[in-house]
Amino acid sequence: SVGSDRPRGAGELRDNLEAHVRQIADRVNLLHSEKRIHFEGFHCADLDGGIICNQINLQDDLMEMVTNSAKHGGGHGVKPYPLNVSCTLRQATAEDLERSIVLSGSASNYVVVEYRDDGVGIPHEYKKSVFDGKLGAESHEKRAGSLGLGLPLTRNLLRKIGGDVTELGEPGAGVHFLLVLKIQR
Repeated sequence: SVGSDRPRGAGELRDNLEAHVRQIADRVNLLHSEKRIHFEGFHCADLDGGIICNQINLQDDLMEMVTNSAKHGGGHGVKPYPLNVSCTLRQATAEDLERSIVLSGSASNYVVVEYRDDGVGIPHEYKKSVFDGKLGAESHEKRAGSLGLGLPLTRNLLRKIGGDVTELGEPGAGVHFLLVLKIQR
């Protein structure tokens, strides 16, 4: 099962997550037919050994990312739909851990799921507030009816299970989220 705590090879984990993201993209495309998402695939770097991580939370986090891409990533006279979305599963690096204020230890104890779209990205003035839950309350009507609580919830859930999320994208070039997950081998 998807939420199982048994060790999985990186390929099996990638296959499960790729199938899930494809289902999410299909569901989002049905709900937002005018805002199409094209899922390019889930790429996997070489990872050794079995991986145990909380896939149920990860699936919820990826659902939030794809939904946000559909709601906020295109249009606005800047980027026409469809948006291209891709994910990469890879071993964490020391640099990944340094970006977080809550992660510590060896990078070998973490994996990263990189989520990217080629939409409009997050404006610099919102970069700091996108995870604090205040952005949606301040600009609720400007943001397609969103309350802006999804990314703060994603960060809180990841931090509760020993991970974190950061955003590295450039405005005009799309989002680039790093979801860092603590693993056991």
